[in-house]
Amino acid sequence: MISINLHNRFIFITGGLGAIAESILRRLLEAGATLVITDLLPVDEAERRLEGYNLPSRNWRYLRCDVTDLTSIATAVGESFTLHPELDCFVGLAGGCALHPFASTSPTEYRRIFDYNYYGHVDVARSITQHWTERSIAGHAVFTTSLVGSLPWVDLSAYAPAKAAIEMFAKCLALEFATQGIRFNCIAPGHVATGSSLKVYDEDQGYRSLVDRAIPLKRLIRPESIADAFLWLISSLAQDVNGQIIKVDCGASIPKVG
Repeated sequence: MISINLHNRFIFITGGLGAIAESILRRLLEAGATLVITDLLPVDEAERRLEGYNLPSRNWRYLRCDVTDLTSIATAVGESFTLHPELDCFVGLAGGCALHPFASTSPTEYRRIFDYNYYGHVDVARSITQHWTERSIAGHAVFTTSLVGSLPWVDLSAYAPAKAAIEMFAKCLALEFATQGIRFNCIAPGHVATGSSLKVYDEDQGYRSLVDRAIPLKRLIRPESIADAFLWLISSLAQDVNGQIIKVDCGASIPKVG
């Protein structure tokens, strides 16, 4: 049996209180990783929620970080490297939105959705890679994208292009930083049975019918499957993977005719 050991991994996580995060945090902690978990909630409130997850260890620290604010990013990233100078992995989970038809989405809201889902990764990556370069750390960034980053989807005209942009961004940085040993990859979940994806699936019959037709396995993805993909990609088993998009979507991205 293959055993994944992350006892030597120090991981900075954005969106650590999001819908798919609980399963991912659990898998990483079970494997022995040390985590700096960030999100928008104040520290006391966030720690109460995290304690309620009954995670397998207390080998984590929570810091508040707004990924749309450069000062907040610089503060959280700087404090993380002070806590763990050997921090060598960034997992970007921050992101998400509800359905937003283009015709009824204001220019301000459209930009907000795009900025949050694109620059919310880019600006954190910029801050962390600066530390990695200065410290000669061969780090690894894993961005969360989406099935709709490569498959157009109705009423997601800001979110889907933002995810597509992140995938190309990761590939560009994978080339740019390769000589320093710094890697960039993405995990692209399909329709996951949790959070806003599940809520819209349950409440919008049109959306549900579209999803059911799109997924060959005829079921939503388990959050634990997404967590397993992160666990593998962060581990030494995937140390030669760079510039790739790992899709976990029950086959929804398979090209189909008719």
